[in-house]
Amino acid sequence: MGGGNMKRFKILALVGAILLMSLNASASVVDLSKTYTAENDTGQYLTTYVPTTTFIPGVHKVISMTVMPTDTQTDAGHLGKLYDASEASELINDNLLGAMETLANESRDRFFPYPKTVSDQLAIYQSEYTTVIIDYTR
Repeated sequence: MGGGNMKRFKILALVGAILLMSLNASASVVDLSKTYTAENDTGQYLTTYVPTTTFIPGVHKVISMTVMPTDTQTDAGHLGKLYDASEASELINDNLLGAMETLANESRDRFFPYPKTVSDQLAIYQSEYTTVIIDYTR
């Protein structure tokens, strides 16, 4: 009887330890995942340069982007582009990380099969009345 209780105790302790490790691992994954939102509720195209203290070049990696309308009353499509460019450089195809266009009043997600890294600065170019959401990690 004493041996059976000890065996149960060891099994429960092992299961508890595994649960604690999995909770700790999932909490650290959540801590590494971050989001940056750029909203453009003007009637013209806009470029947002994400501060390098928020999105650190060489450290953070873009894993996905979402393009969605901020004003559902417009009939225009919505465009979002990501560039590896600072305010001193140009937004050209050579430093384009990804682009996505949607139809009017439609949202769309794009997940990158390989995370996109930035060496200069993350720039978001977007059409009028558009929100672009960037998910990134270390």
